[in-house]
Amino acid sequence: RSPTWTAPHSRQASALPSVSTKSRRRKAVFRCTNGTSYSEEMEKATECGCANCLL
Repeated sequence: RSPTWTAPHSRQASALPSVSTKSRRRKAVFRCTNGTSYSEEMEKATECGCANCLL
């Protein structure tokens, strides 16, 4: 099973962008439908400086 991450909530276009104060890098393996696979390092925010976030 490959890990996937999504944003906890969407933001309006006029809202200020969130600022990640802490993050974690993980290697994820993606498997294609033709049987091949590749890995990529991904960064996930674990703490946010935004007042409205629930992280």
